Amino acid sequence: MKQTKIKSGPKDEKKSDNSSAVNNNFIVPSLIPRWAYVFVLVMMTAFISIILIYIEPVEPSNTEEELNISEKEIKELHSLMKWADENDIHSNVIPRNTTALFNLSHLAISWKNLSPLPDAIGRLKNMSAISIKYCRITSIPESIGELENLAILSVYSNNLATIPESLGQLKNLTELDIHGNRLLAVPDSLGQLSNLTTLIIGDNQLTSLPESLAQLSNLTTLKIGGNKLSTIPKSLGQLENLTQLYISKNILTSIPASLEHLRNLTTLYISQNKLTSIPESLGQLSNLTTLDISQNKLISVPESLGKLKNLTMLNLGGNQLTVLPESLRQLHNLTGLYIDNNRLTTIAGGLLQMNKLRALSVSRNQLTILPQSFEKLRNLAVLNIANNQLSALPESLGQLYNLTELHIKDNQLTTLPESLGQLRNLRWLDIRGNKLKKIPNTILDLVKAKQIRNFYYADNDLSDSEKKRIKAYLK
Repeated sequence: MKQTKIKSGPKDEKKSDNSSAVNNNFIVPSLIPRWAYVFVLVMMTAFISIILIYIEPVEPSNTEEELNISEKEIKELHSLMKWADENDIHSNVIPRNTTALFNLSHLAISWKNLSPLPDAIGRLKNMSAISIKYCRITSIPESIGELENLAILSVYSNNLATIPESLGQLKNLTELDIHGNRLLAVPDSLGQLSNLTTLIIGDNQLTSLPESLAQLSNLTTLKIGGNKLSTIPKSLGQLENLTQLYISKNILTSIPASLEHLRNLTTLYISQNKLTSIPESLGQLSNLTTLDISQNKLISVPESLGKLKNLTMLNLGGNQLTVLPESLRQLHNLTGLYIDNNRLTTIAGGLLQMNKLRALSVSRNQLTILPQSFEKLRNLAVLNIANNQLSALPESLGQLYNLTELHIKDNQLTTLPESLGQLRNLRWLDIRGNKLKKIPNTILDLVKAKQIRNFYYADNDLSDSEKKRIKAYLK
C-alpha cells in the first residue's frame, strides 16, 4: 500500500510561531477589563480625599506684625528673655519666643536669687497673675502699673523696701500680697484699687497706714500683723465688707471704737500687742466667730463680749486678768476657750454652762480649786489645768466621757480621783510635777490596755516600791 506523507504546511508553521509569541510575551493588562481600571482610580481618589479632610491644617503662628508689636516692644521683650537666661529661669516659665511671651498670662517664680525685674515686664499685656516669692528681689519697676489685666500680684518674702505708686493703676487687681519684705511704708495709691478683696502687708516694718485704705470698699481680708504699728486709722471702720482682720504682733496700745462698724467681721486677731483695754463697742461685732486678744496687758475685758453669740473661739491668754466677766456664760456656741497664763484664782461657775465647749485651757494661773460641776462640759475633749496650785481634783472629772487629753502637771496634787478610770476615750494624761504617792489602778488599767497612749508621771513623790509596782503592773 502506498503510504501518504503528511506535511506541515505554512499555516501550521505560522500558528506555531504565534503560540510561541503569546507564551513568551504575556502582558497582564491585556487580561484586565477596562471597568476595573476605572474602579481602582475612583477608589484611590476617594481615599486621598479622606486623608486630606482629616489632616489638621497648620496655621502659621502670629507674626510680630500681626500682633501689632512695635520694634521697641520687641527689643524690650528680647531683653526680658535675656534677663530670664541670666537668672536661669526655665523657658516653661518665661518663653524664649516673642509671640508666646507676649501672650503669657501667668508668671510664677520662687526660690531664686533674682536680679531686679526689668521694665519689660510691663509689656506683658495679657498677664493676669504674678507670683514671685523667696527671690530676694529689692524692687518692682513702675511699669508694673501697665498690666491692666493683672488680677493677682504676690511678691512676698523678698527684700522689697518700696512699692511703686503705679500699683494704684491696676484697676482689675483683686489680691495683693506683699508680706514678708522690708517695707517702711505703702503708697497712698493703693486706695485706688477699687476691686481689691484681699490685702496682705504683714511682716514688714510699717509704722503707719495710709488713710486711703478706707476707700477699698470691696476689701474682705486685711492682714497687717507683724509690723511696728502703734495706731491704726479710725477710717478702717469704713471697710464694711471686711470679714477677716489680722493686726497681731504690732505695738498697739489701743484700738479705735470705730471698728464696731465692721458688722460683717467674722475673724479678729489683735494678739501680741500692748493693749491695756479693749472698747465696749467690740460687743457690736455680732458675726464674729473668732476673737484672739491674747498676749497683751489686759487687766479686764468688757461685759459686752457676752453679746458675741456666734463666737466659737475666744483666746484671752497671756494677759493680767484676775476675773472673767459673768456675761461669758452667754457664749453658748463657744467651742474653744483659752484663758491660760493670767492671774485667775477661780473658774467662774458660769463657764460650765458652755455645753458646746471642746477645748478649755486654764494653765499657768493661780487656781487652788476647781468647781464640782465639771460634768456639765460633756463635749470637752481637751482640758489643760497644768501649772496651777491645785491640791485636789473633783470626782466629776470622771464624767467627761469625751475627754481625750488631760494636762494636770505642775500642781500640788497628792491623790488622783479613782473616777478618772472611767475616761475610756482618754489618750493623753500628763501628771508630772505633783506630789503623788500612788497612782490608782483604775488609771493604770487604761494605760495597760493602751487606751492611754501618752502617759507621763515623772517628778512625783512615788516611792521606789510604788515605781516598781507601776512598772510590773504595766508589763
